[in-house]
Amino acid sequence: MPVNAKQLTYAIDEVLRDGQAVTIRAIRSDDRERLEAHFMALSPDSRYRRFFGLRHNFGPRELDRLTAPDYPLHLALVATIEDQNGDEVIIGDARCVAAPAQPDVTELALSVSDAWQGRGVATILMEHLVRCARSAGLTRLTAEVLASNAPALRFLVGHGFRVAGRASGVCSLVRFVEKPAASSPEDETSIAAIRERAYLLYLARGGRDGMDFDDWLTAERAQGAR
Repeated sequence: MPVNAKQLTYAIDEVLRDGQAVTIRAIRSDDRERLEAHFMALSPDSRYRRFFGLRHNFGPRELDRLTAPDYPLHLALVATIEDQNGDEVIIGDARCVAAPAQPDVTELALSVSDAWQGRGVATILMEHLVRCARSAGLTRLTAEVLASNAPALRFLVGHGFRVAGRASGVCSLVRFVEKPAASSPEDETSIAAIRERAYLLYLARGGRDGMDFDDWLTAERAQGAR
């Protein structure tokens, strides 16, 4: 479905790997209660990783902002199912938000209800978010992930993200929505770039953050030899 020039209008039916039907659609202003219920139903660990901190409530203004995003600076999709009573339930939320000063570069945020993790919801949300981002003229998606969050790192690396930086236990990643400009061979093969990519893969495989290069490289070799 095409993207409206003034607001995101998007909806498509999908099927998960296990045959469950889901709808991927743009979030709406009437989703306030459904979105709040989704966030509050996340486990403490999932909520901490989504918001980089403990969250016990969500105020009216925040819910208004999250359910009435300022397109195209803020794109938001949800994955929904029908429960046994026929009510629509949000099981996943994916969005990318840009700053006005750099409207073509957006930061990714994604959450999936714990009971639905590992069933392909995040993958489908990512695919459609990238499609919408491309239609909106965006060029890059960025993400910040706790270095201890190995599942998220594995997911992002597996969906085209690459390391852009690392500081204070947080990995910064980037994915080009459109094909990036060709980089020089020196950029692609620099020692710094190789180390960053190897370190990110090490973390994604469950390695411990905070080691110096030689220590974690030794640990990675040992892990790979198992």
